Amino acid sequence: MTGEIIQTKAKEFLQKMYGDANSEFNFSIGWLEWFKARHGTKSYRRFGESGSVVIENIKYVSPQMTAK
Repeated sequence: MTGEIIQTKAKEFLQKMYGDANSEFNFSIGWLEWFKARHGTKSYRRFGESGSVVIENIKYVSPQMTAK
């Protein structure tokens, strides 16, 4: 999940909870860093093959690998 997604979802939640009352609230980069620090969220980049793995395929291969 990217920081942009977190900021977008936060804006959506604010809108649903308070309507237009806080429409000028800004979910800045500083707000995002504070949010991530408070909730223990870290960013990771995937390099190489790990970024190209199809999660659905793991369900089928995993039992075969552990049986050997």
